[in-house]
Amino acid sequence: MEKVYHVGDCPVCRVGMMEIVYDLYTHKCSAECDECCLKFDSISDYLNKKNGYREFFTVKDNLPKERTATLEDIEDTEWIDYIIESG
Repeated sequence: MEKVYHVGDCPVCRVGMMEIVYDLYTHKCSAECDECCLKFDSISDYLNKKNGYREFFTVKDNLPKERTATLEDIEDTEWIDYIIESG
């Protein structure tokens, strides 16, 4: 089972966890709710509960747009100081 890194509960649905995901095209990390798909591009937006949006699964050439972020993906980003490891 792969490790999942998150930064806490979803501020909107309050059911899901905000998991760190890695965008395969922009090579950036963001936090996305595993239940309602709310997404934040920065830790400050997540902490201030602003600029959240929903981006549903999209494909390009039948390939996924993002994947679960690894520790290596996260370690040089602003998310590193806020992550909680699970799974």
